[in-house]
Amino acid sequence: MSVPNNVLELSLKLQKLQNRLAELDAERSSVETEIAVCMSELGKATSAHVLPGTNATSRDLALWVIRKYPERPISPNDVAREGGIEPTTVRSLLQRMARQGIIRRTSHGRYELVKR
Repeated sequence: MSVPNNVLELSLKLQKLQNRLAELDAERSSVETEIAVCMSELGKATSAHVLPGTNATSRDLALWVIRKYPERPISPNDVAREGGIEPTTVRSLLQRMARQGIIRRTSHGRYELVKR
């Protein structure tokens, strides 16, 4: 096989792999959103006051705190204090969850669960 043909074939293979990786990233984001929605629905069905398990993620804890107070928007400080999460972690987590459509920002520094 000549060098130009090998370079072309490898370049095409690399492009296909990069495209597949982009597809997987999009699928992962979609699945994470579906998981969060299911967790939210499960929380509504069981009770917003059931404390997450010992191996709960920061995201689980944040959702638990937000579901605990459906009558008012929650601040990152509320989530940090009640969820036992570092405030800097909470701020970025809430912003990411808002971008994913799990929660929404209602005013400066306040968030609530998206009603579905």
